[in-house]
Amino acid sequence: MYIKKIDMVRSSAAVMASFINLRPCLILFLVLSMSSFFPQKISAAAASSRRPVAAGVEITGFRPAEGTYRRGEKVHSELRVKNSGAETRAIWIGYSVRDAGGAWHDADCTGPVSVAAGSISEFIRLAWSVPDEEKFAGGHFLVRMAIWSSRPGSPGAERLGCAEKAAAFYSSNRLSEKKISISGIKFKVTPEKAKPLGNRGKLIRKNVEGAGGRAELTIARGSFDGGELHSASYFSYGTFAASIKTPGASGGNAAVASAAEPFRLKSVTGFFLFDPLSEDEITVELFNDGSKRIWFSAFCRGEQTAHSEAVLEFDPSVDFHEYSIDYSPARVDFLVDARIVCSLPGAAERIPAEGKMKIFFNSWFPSWKEFRPLLPGDVPPEDFKTVIKEVKYRRSISAGGKNEKTN
Repeated sequence: MYIKKIDMVRSSAAVMASFINLRPCLILFLVLSMSSFFPQKISAAAASSRRPVAAGVEITGFRPAEGTYRRGEKVHSELRVKNSGAETRAIWIGYSVRDAGGAWHDADCTGPVSVAAGSISEFIRLAWSVPDEEKFAGGHFLVRMAIWSSRPGSPGAERLGCAEKAAAFYSSNRLSEKKISISGIKFKVTPEKAKPLGNRGKLIRKNVEGAGGRAELTIARGSFDGGELHSASYFSYGTFAASIKTPGASGGNAAVASAAEPFRLKSVTGFFLFDPLSEDEITVELFNDGSKRIWFSAFCRGEQTAHSEAVLEFDPSVDFHEYSIDYSPARVDFLVDARIVCSLPGAAERIPAEGKMKIFFNSWFPSWKEFRPLLPGDVPPEDFKTVIKEVKYRRSISAGGKNEKTN
C-alpha cells in the first residue's frame, strides 16, 4: 500500500505541472465547466424542510384503570406523551379494553391533541362505560391505550406507541351471568360473541342451560349459533375429565334420522383448557357430523404448536363417554374412556408452560375445509344438543397450592 501511495502522489504532481502550462483561456473554460457540477449551497432552513419528520413521540406515563366497576359506570385510564421532535405534533389517542371472554371493546378516541416540540403533555384521560347490555364477559379486563398519527381506523393512520396492562380492573355483569354447577364445579356462560375464529354463527347465552347437575349446549334450529360455558376458577396441572354426549347427526337426539339422506351437522363439540389472558390452550374437538373424528391440539400464545387426529371406535352421539386431559409440565396425555389415545411431549414450544387454565365446553360451526362446501342448506332443521353430565378434576402432585378463584 505504501508503494501505491507514492505512485499516486507522483501522478498528481505530473498532472498539476501540465495544468499550469495550459493557456489562460483554457483554464477559464475548465473553471466555468467545473462550477456547473457544484450547485449553490442549500440554506439550513431549506434542508430542514425537505428532511422527513420523524415520529418523535412516545408514551412516558400510563395509568390504567384499577378497582371494580359495575354496569353503567365509567372506567377511566390515562397516558402522558412526550414530543422529542423539533415541531409541534398533532396526535390521536385510542382506548380499548378486553373482557374475560377475549372480546375487545373500544372507547371513543380523542384528537387531534397538540403536543409542542420538546415538551411532555399533561395526562390525557379517556373513559369507557361498562355496558348495560348482556354482551360482555364479567371478570378481569385488559387495558390498552395507544397514540396514533391520525384518527384510528382512518386511511393511513399509523400507531406510534402502545401501552397495556393485563387484569387491570374487574367488572361483573351480574344480571347476565348465568352460573351452572356440574359435579360441584361452578361454570359461567360465555356472553354473546363470534369467537372462535371462523365461526359461521355466534355463541349465544340462551343456548346454554343447566339442570340436575348437567349442562346442555344447544345448536339452535334455523341458525349457525351455538353456546359455550367456562369454569369460574382457574385450575393448575392435573387430570381433567368430562362425560359428554354429542349431538347426533344421524341418530341420537336428532329427529331427522328418518330422512332419506341423514342430515350432516357440520359442527364440533369442544372440551378444552384455556387461559384467556395468555391464549394458551389444550383442546379436544369432537366432530358432530357422524364421522367419529376427534382432534387433539395445543396452542401457545394463540399459535397452534401441536395437533393430532383420530377416529373413534364408537358413535359419540349414542351414549356418554369420558374424555380426559392429563396435563403436567412434562407432557399432555389425551384419554378416551380411560385409554390413552394421544400424547404430546412437554417441550416448552409445544405445550403451555404456565399451568393455569380454565375449563371450557362449547358447540359451534367452524368454516374449516373439513366441512366444505359450506352451503345455506347446512343450517340445522331443528335443535341439537350437547350434554355434559359430569366433570372431574384431580390435582397433579406437581401443581401445589390451591386453585385460583376468579369470582
